Amino acid sequence: MGRKHRQTWALQLLVYVLPRLAMGQNVEPGLNFDFSRQSDFTFSTRLQARYLFTKGKYELDADIGHSNIYNLAQSTDGFVQIYLRSSIWQHYNFREDLAVASWIETDQYLDNRNEKINLYAGVRWRPMEGISVTPLLGYSWDLRTAILGRTESFVQLDEGVSPAVVAEARKDYGEGGVLQAGLFARYKDIEPRQQYNVIAFQNWSKQFDEGVGISLGVRLSAHELDDYQGNSVKRILSDTLF
Repeated sequence: MGRKHRQTWALQLLVYVLPRLAMGQNVEPGLNFDFSRQSDFTFSTRLQARYLFTKGKYELDADIGHSNIYNLAQSTDGFVQIYLRSSIWQHYNFREDLAVASWIETDQYLDNRNEKINLYAGVRWRPMEGISVTPLLGYSWDLRTAILGRTESFVQLDEGVSPAVVAEARKDYGEGGVLQAGLFARYKDIEPRQQYNVIAFQNWSKQFDEGVGISLGVRLSAHELDDYQGNSVKRILSDTLF
C-alpha cells in the first residue's frame, strides 16, 4: 500500500474517531456492523461497539471500533489495512452544573505500526439547561513510520501537549422538535509535527406521531495533519461542508 493511499484513508478515519456529538451523529449503544464498496476492487468492513454506564454521579461512555479495508486489484499491489480505535469518556458530577471529565482516545494501524494514544482531563460546565462546555488539556503520543535520512524506515515517536474543547447545545421544542448544535476543536503540538481539528454542526429534527421523522443539518470541518513523506514532513489539509 502506497503512502498516498495511507494518507487518504488516514484523513477519512481521522474524521470518524472524533467525538460523536461534535460530528452531529448520535451513536446508539450496542453492536453495529456495516460493509461498503469504494470501487470495483476496494471494500471495507466496520464493527462498532458502544457501552453506556451510569451509577450515582459517575458516567461512562465507551466506543470501540474495528475497521478493515481490502484492495483486490490485480494490476496494482493489493493490500489489507486493519484499523483499531477507541474513545472512552468518563464524567463525575460533583455538582449539578460541574463535572470532572476525562477522555481516552487511541487508534492503531496494525499493518504499518502507526498508532496514537491521547489522554485528556478537564471540566464539563453546564451554565444552563441544554448547554455544556468542556475544556480539556491532554498529552498525545504518536508513533509514525518514517525514513528521515536513514536507509530503512523506522518508527518515530512524536509527543506533546494537546488542548481541546467540546461545546454542545440542545433545545427541545416539544411535539418531537429538537435543535442540536456542537463544536469540537483540538490542537496537537507533537514535535516536529502539528495537527488541528475543528468541527461545527447544527441539526434540526422532528418526529411525527406516525413514526415518520425529518432531519435537516449542516456540518463544517477543517483538519490539518503533518505526516512523514520520505525524508521530510508534509502537511495534509482537509475541509468539508455539507
